[in-house]
Amino acid sequence: MMNTKQHSNPLRGFQTSQQQQGFTLIELIIVIVILGILAVTAAPRFLNMQSDAQAATLNGIRAAMDSASKMVQGKALIQSVQGQQNGTVERVDGVNNVTTRFGYPIAAWTGSFENLLDIDVPGEFQQTVVTTRISTRQNGTNLNIPGSANNPTLVIFPAGYEAPDNSRNNSENDTCFVYYKNNIANNTQRPEIEVVGDC
Repeated sequence: MMNTKQHSNPLRGFQTSQQQQGFTLIELIIVIVILGILAVTAAPRFLNMQSDAQAATLNGIRAAMDSASKMVQGKALIQSVQGQQNGTVERVDGVNNVTTRFGYPIAAWTGSFENLLDIDVPGEFQQTVVTTRISTRQNGTNLNIPGSANNPTLVIFPAGYEAPDNSRNNSENDTCFVYYKNNIANNTQRPEIEVVGDC
């Protein structure tokens, strides 16, 4: 008697199909539409990060200006120059003194904030001094930057932006800056330091 073994089929129980399935055209279109909607809603958030970073940097500069003005005012009290309209506060190094108005740094870069802030001007940032009030521009945009010949305002803005101006239209990028103005109407009040961060 011959031993005949039957070989079992290892694929028994699995059915092979000649028909392969994939995504239908409708399913692909739905996925593409959903990805398009996500891209439209998410892209502006990612594209606006540079603007947010510049606004945050301006807020940091504002805080540094505020801290520096408080330190200079404290030093002016110690040196008894807080009541002088035009005074000088000596720094510890004795080299880079700070010009003051009623004990606070004057609204200028040279002789004042260049000796107090560690920012790249000119370079990453630009500065200008405003000697006339900038309020409503021709297109109706309100910047509201104080300034006069006897009490100017220091304006610091990122490189690539323009200095604020009354004559420009809204399309021009001059609404990204921080400004510093001494308060001479009441010499006991702190300077006005504001950020306009429409970067």
